[in-house]
Amino acid sequence: MKADTTITVTPALIEDWEKQARDCDNQAAKLQQDAKNYRARADAGRLLLGLAGDATAFHGKVTLLPVADLKAKPDDGAQNMTADIRKMANESPEPLAKKEVKRRLLAAGYPKSRLGAYFYTPIHRLKEAKQITVLPDGRIWRAGAA
Repeated sequence: MKADTTITVTPALIEDWEKQARDCDNQAAKLQQDAKNYRARADAGRLLLGLAGDATAFHGKVTLLPVADLKAKPDDGAQNMTADIRKMANESPEPLAKKEVKRRLLAAGYPKSRLGAYFYTPIHRLKEAKQITVLPDGRIWRAGAA
């Protein structure tokens, strides 16, 4: 008996094939992105472990936490400069010069080494998040102040 080899091509069938092709393309793109992410993790793991290319040489363990977990769990008793600057600026009755903020941070126990170039990073982040205001003369003050 001869098998039926007849096929009726309709616009609906062509649409279905195109949809299946798009689905396959989307799955391929996702798999490629997943592969890229795993390669990046492997490279980062090698870097963290000090390995040139052979991850089997290390017999210890490194735990990688999602960024959200790192933000949610500050170091034991570690100071949070960003939070302290936000608090100073928003509780101050007048704008604070950056020199004054640095003086207060030193008094709060921050090492002088953290008050160099890094000092401007939390200020910039707070300003971008609209949690403080940086006035035209460079002084900082509470959010929404003008």
